[in-house]
Amino acid sequence: MPDDDFDVFLSHNSKNKPAVRQIAEELERRDLRVWLDEEELIPGRPWIPALEKIIGTVRTIAVLVGENDVGPWEQPEIESVLIESVSRGVPVIPVVLPKAPADIKLSSFLQRFTWVDLRSGLSDSGLDRLEHGITGRKPVRREKLGSPVPPRLHNLPFPSLGDLLKGRDDELRKLQEGNATAITQAETLYGLGGIGKTRLAIEHAWRSGDRYDTAFFVVAESPEALQSGLANLARPYLLNLPEYKAAAQEESVAAVLRWLREHDRWLLILDNVDTKDAEQAVVKIIPSLSAGRVLITSRIKDWPASIPRQQIETLSLDEAQRFLLERTAADRSKSDNDPKQALRLTEELGGLPLALEQVGAYISHHQMTLSKYLEEWEQERDRVLNWYDGSVMQYPSPVAVTWQKTFQQLSPT
Repeated sequence: MPDDDFDVFLSHNSKNKPAVRQIAEELERRDLRVWLDEEELIPGRPWIPALEKIIGTVRTIAVLVGENDVGPWEQPEIESVLIESVSRGVPVIPVVLPKAPADIKLSSFLQRFTWVDLRSGLSDSGLDRLEHGITGRKPVRREKLGSPVPPRLHNLPFPSLGDLLKGRDDELRKLQEGNATAITQAETLYGLGGIGKTRLAIEHAWRSGDRYDTAFFVVAESPEALQSGLANLARPYLLNLPEYKAAAQEESVAAVLRWLREHDRWLLILDNVDTKDAEQAVVKIIPSLSAGRVLITSRIKDWPASIPRQQIETLSLDEAQRFLLERTAADRSKSDNDPKQALRLTEELGGLPLALEQVGAYISHHQMTLSKYLEEWEQERDRVLNWYDGSVMQYPSPVAVTWQKTFQQLSPT
């Protein structure tokens, strides 16, 4: 194995794997070679010699410590790390992970080194500090992925979330790397209600003014809604087509479709295509569009093979916790146990972005503590589960609970 084969070896307790995996992915995005045991160890081979071999060649070692401290798996690693640190002068970087306790005690060996604290989340500044330790060079501050550059003309219903968009870098990157020239690319974002499909599509539009001149948002929950939404694009504040005055809606729709065929560099978001009737109506018009990009949001996963699909998952607990803490930072009543309470809330909400946003808005509006909201939310959950029917409702139960709690605060008016 060449000396420069890997930049860093990550030593970690197996119970901390989700956070470690995320750190590894972030470092790899920064063009660093990462050695992570579950990916590099060969099944059926003795693992201690393999660890000793890599530790003897890697240029930097990061010891990751979380809520479960250093595990038995790490003990042979720590012993080898100590030897390499002394004999080869290998840099050792203690890294304190999210969920680690505030009063964490590092071993006497690890206390010798300057450490990186990621307890507040995997922030750019924390990861920059880790990269600096690995490479010996301060990273050049990169512009964040897809900073908002809106299209020249649009009817996007929401502003950009900016830094509040958490855990969607991979999905945004896939959308931005998609081909949007020459022929129409119809693509479907599908997943649970409340998963954040609409927000992701809109955020992509906001950050893509360098590739789209126009971005149109059309609710397409039914064939009728699709036709009405397309017709509205002809209005003066958008395409300003003469047919917008036509008595028959069909004329306006035909004029809009003709405009889309004759122009390029446009994005058309068709939102909430959640029924078979709506799906068929959308599939019918796609072949007539030849020069832009169609992005569909849907709960339906079975689309024609000609339409690529991208499944949207719930946020990781770490990303959801970061969102909730940042979303409420300016207005909530703060407490020392906020990170712990935010994590409990995100676990209850299942990483659903819609529920997280509703909770964040409620807490901010009432300027309450996270623990107080969690207490009231748990009481509300028991009441909601008495009437909630997952086979009927189109949203998961955490969303129903947040809605119910908000509704109870409305005045009779």
